[in-house]
Amino acid sequence: MSGNDMVSGYELVAETVRAYGIDDCYFLMGGPTIDLANEMERLGTRMVDVRHEQAAVMMAHSSAILTQRVALAMCCSGPGFTNTLTGIANAYADGVPVVVLGGSSRMSDYGRGGFQELDQVRLAEPVTTWSVRVQETRRIPDILSKAFARALGPSSGPVYVDLPGDVLYGKVSREDVLPVSAYTVDGPLRSMADADAVREAAELIAAAERPVVIAGNGALWSEAGDVLQKWLNDTGIPVYVMPQARGLIPEDHEFAFLEARSSAFREADLVIVAGAPLNYATSRIQPPRFKPDVKVVQIDNSASELGSSRHIDVPLLGDVRSVISQLHDAYRSTGKNPRHEDWTNRLKSVTEEKRSRAEQADFDASSAMHPIELCRVVRDFLDRDAILCVDGQEILTYARQTIPTFYPGHRLNSGTLGTMGVGLPFGVGAKATRPDKQVVVLHGDGSFGMNAMEFDTAVRHNLPVITVISNNGGWTATDRYKAGRELGYSRYDLMAEALGGHGEFVEKIEDLLPALTRAAESGVPSVVNVITDKTARATTMQFTRDAT
Repeated sequence: MSGNDMVSGYELVAETVRAYGIDDCYFLMGGPTIDLANEMERLGTRMVDVRHEQAAVMMAHSSAILTQRVALAMCCSGPGFTNTLTGIANAYADGVPVVVLGGSSRMSDYGRGGFQELDQVRLAEPVTTWSVRVQETRRIPDILSKAFARALGPSSGPVYVDLPGDVLYGKVSREDVLPVSAYTVDGPLRSMADADAVREAAELIAAAERPVVIAGNGALWSEAGDVLQKWLNDTGIPVYVMPQARGLIPEDHEFAFLEARSSAFREADLVIVAGAPLNYATSRIQPPRFKPDVKVVQIDNSASELGSSRHIDVPLLGDVRSVISQLHDAYRSTGKNPRHEDWTNRLKSVTEEKRSRAEQADFDASSAMHPIELCRVVRDFLDRDAILCVDGQEILTYARQTIPTFYPGHRLNSGTLGTMGVGLPFGVGAKATRPDKQVVVLHGDGSFGMNAMEFDTAVRHNLPVITVISNNGGWTATDRYKAGRELGYSRYDLMAEALGGHGEFVEKIEDLLPALTRAAESGVPSVVNVITDKTARATTMQFTRDAT
């Protein structure tokens, strides 16, 4: 800290960020945050400058998931702020704790047509857990402490902090600065569910013949993976993990019957929802995907999520990890501990049959590479603890069906908002956060183009991400004319080389693994541009009546 009795607003921001142990900030330079960025860098925060502000928030998003802590992004005023909104909305949909610092026009100019004047606080309100303007320089540490606490609170999600230019450049006496006032949140707040409700749920589970667990983001942020595994091992209950929490349970776990998901959901007589929203992705636990009379136990730390889309037989309000431990103890005490062998054997049989059929599927060697062939090679190339970021349409579905994940937070994708363009920013943020890990981005060619210049960010910051593009020449698969679909088979590999990275162009399946190996050995960011079959249409659960 400065020895001067007077301190500026931007110094207070930089000092508070360091005090909270936030190591990285993803940002794009501009007014009025230039001196703030300089001061943050001077105090030891790594400043990762991007090419588009939405990518800064997306990089912070992946960093937050991998660290299970609050991550930081920053933007300048006006259009710099509006560019962040897609990234903020995506983090909001997935409940990811990103704090976004936004410079804004001077408070003294509000309502007088100031340069880049926008009510950025109101614009952020619908897609944040809290949106606030700092109106006094002396309150900066106080407001920032509240922002960090709220971002990782019971309903985690992004927080926007508006920093007007005259607040940032204002100076106050250190004696007048309001101290940090919020409780420092450095992990989940542990709360227990009502004991009577836990006993009721345990009796329901013990009586079930075909129970399943559906685990989601709430279980991921609660760090519930280990206690969930112990419970599953003791009960033999099959588990299905929602896309945003994949890896919470290793996908080669004894009771993870991924290929039998549809059968398990359709036949289950009890569903235990552990930190997963009752939204389109879970079909709201309603017919036809589930039985009309299926019973539901829901665990969530947010009261507003309990029964949000359907009647819940036993709602359990509390921290997912803590409540699962309660359920495990209560389940044992019932004295009814079935292992559900008939149920798990049925699902195991379905899984083995589908897996065998999928692995034996052959593709026409004279045609363009099928995306499943691409995914198989990538699967076999990946380290067990690799971080995989997937973004696109067809390739997203094929990868979901083909490539497993074994560690929490190591699978990132477009999320419940269906945000395309996240892949490369997620990969850059992941490599910045976990430089020791293999980080692979699996992109569609359309989605890659949305934030393609973040490849330059990876090069400038020496973050050797491997980006594999399934290039089918346009948006989505096609067997008929679709207006706006065609993009052509662009040479993204040459773009990578022009920006200082490594490029590979692949048309034949036998050339793919050598290309991936050369990309990895290059030691620089790389693009492996793979030409794939434009007619290969992935099939999955239809979530909307309108399809591309």
